[in-house]
Amino acid sequence: MRRKGSKKKEGRVAIHKPIKTKRIFLLSFLFIAILTLLSFDTRYYLGGDNIRYIILAKSIISGQGYRDINEPSSPPHTTYPPGFPLLLIPFLLLFGLSYPLLNLLPLILALFSLFLFFLILKGASEKEELRLISFSLLGTSPIFLLYSHTLLSEIPFLFFTLLTFYLFSQSEKKKSPFLLIASFLSLTFSLFIRTAGIGILPAFSLYLLLKKRYRELITLLILFLLFFLPYFLYNRHLGRGSGYLELFTYKNPYNPEEGKIGLTTYLSRFGKNFYLYSFFVFPQMLFPFTLPSPFRFLVGLFSLLLLIISFRKRLKAKDSLYPFYLFFSFFILFSWPEVWTGDRFLLPLFPFLLYYLFLGFDSLFPKRGSLLYLFFGIIALGYLIKDFQGVGENIGINLSRLKGDRYAGYPLDWVRYFQACEWIKEHTERDAVIVARKPEFVYFLTERKSFLYPFTTDPKKIMAKIEEREATHLLFDQFFWTQTSSRYLTPLLNEFSNRFEPIYSTDYPQMIVYQIKR
Repeated sequence: MRRKGSKKKEGRVAIHKPIKTKRIFLLSFLFIAILTLLSFDTRYYLGGDNIRYIILAKSIISGQGYRDINEPSSPPHTTYPPGFPLLLIPFLLLFGLSYPLLNLLPLILALFSLFLFFLILKGASEKEELRLISFSLLGTSPIFLLYSHTLLSEIPFLFFTLLTFYLFSQSEKKKSPFLLIASFLSLTFSLFIRTAGIGILPAFSLYLLLKKRYRELITLLILFLLFFLPYFLYNRHLGRGSGYLELFTYKNPYNPEEGKIGLTTYLSRFGKNFYLYSFFVFPQMLFPFTLPSPFRFLVGLFSLLLLIISFRKRLKAKDSLYPFYLFFSFFILFSWPEVWTGDRFLLPLFPFLLYYLFLGFDSLFPKRGSLLYLFFGIIALGYLIKDFQGVGENIGINLSRLKGDRYAGYPLDWVRYFQACEWIKEHTERDAVIVARKPEFVYFLTERKSFLYPFTTDPKKIMAKIEEREATHLLFDQFFWTQTSSRYLTPLLNEFSNRFEPIYSTDYPQMIVYQIKR
C-alpha cells in the first residue's frame, strides 16, 4: 500500500508540475502583453532608419524597385537588405503612412518572439525555473519593451532567428526534412533583415560540420547562395558594392576624412568594443539605471564569469549551436565601428545572454536556490520600476498628443526641425530638392526630394554635389546631438555666401532654410 501510495504521489508531482509551469507562463505572458501595450509609443524613432525602411517599402509598392525614392533621380538602394521593407509592405497597404499603426509590426513580432523563446528553452533547459526566469526577464526588460514599439530591424531579426532555432530543433526532434528546410529559409531571410546578423550562418555551418551532417550543410549553403548571390551580383552590377561593408572600413563612418582602418586600428576597435559591451552596455541592460562606474565594472566582470561558465557547460554537453551563434555574433559586433556600439546591436543576443547568465549562476551556486531567486528578484525589481516609470511618462505623452500637442515628448531641437519641415512643405514647390542632415525625415514630412550633404570640410566638393543634384534649398540644423552641419556646412556658407539666401528661421535652436541661387 505504501509503495502504491508513493507511486501515486510521484505521479501527481509529474502531472502537476508542467501544469503549474504552463499557468505561470500564461500569467506572465498576459502581464507582459499588457505592459507592452501600455508602453506603446506613437512617436517617431529619431534615428531615421525607421523612415528609410518605410521609404524603401513604399518604393517597392509603387513599382519603382528597391530605390531611395526620397533622393533626386531615385538611385538604387544598396545599404540595407530588403527583408524588413518587405515585412512592412502589408502594413503599408493596410494603414498607409500612419506611423503609429506601422509600429504594430514590431509589437506583434516581439510577442511572438517571447513565445518562441519560451518554446526553445523547453528543449535547452533542464530546469523549469531557469526557463521561466529567462522568459520573464526578457519580456519585462526595458530595452525589449523599447524596441517592441520601435520601427527598426532588431525585433524582426530576433523573431526570425528564434524561429530558425525553433524550427531547427523541431526538425532534429521529429527528423523532418520539411522543418529543416523551413529553418534554413528562415535563417536566410533573417540575413536579409539585418546584415550584422551574419554570425548565424557560420554558427549553423560549423555546428553541422562538427556533427558530420554534410548533406544538410550543403543544403543550407545552396539555399543561402540561391538567394544571396542574385542580390550580391545586382549590387556589384550597380557598381556600388555594400554600403555597410564600405562604412566598416572607415575609422569613423561619420567623418570619412579620418581615413580607413588598418590592422592596429582594427585590433584597437575590437578591444574597445569588448570592453564597452562587457562593462558598460550589458550591465546597463541588466540594471537600467545610472550606475557608479566601479559597480558597473563589477557587474560586468561577474556577468562575464557566469557566461564563460555557461559556455563551457554547453560545449561539454555537445549543445554547441547557441554558443557558436553567440561567439560569431560577438566577433562581428566587436569588429563594428565604436560609434555604433550600443544596446540596439546587443538586443538580438540578449535572450540567450539572459539564459546563459542564470545558467552560469545556477552552476556556480548549485545548492543555493534562494540565491538564484534573489539574483532574479533584484534584476526584476529594477526592470519593473523602470517599466512603470516609462509607462507613466508614455501615458502622459499620449494624452498630450490626443489633446492636440503633436510635438509632445520630442526634444526641443527636433521640434524645431519638424517646424522647419512644415514650413518647407507649405512654402516650396513640389519639385524642390532639399539638402539636409536627416533627408529621410524631410522627404517623409514634406514630400520633397532630399539628400544628405557629403561629410567633407571641402566646400567645393559639397557645392559640386549640390549642383549635380540640382538642389533648390538647404536646411541648416543646430541639433543638440550632432554638430556635423556646423562642421561641414559652415565653411560652405562662408565660401559661397552669395549662393545661399536665408528665407526662414525657427526659434532657438535655430533651423534655417536657405534658398540656393542658381
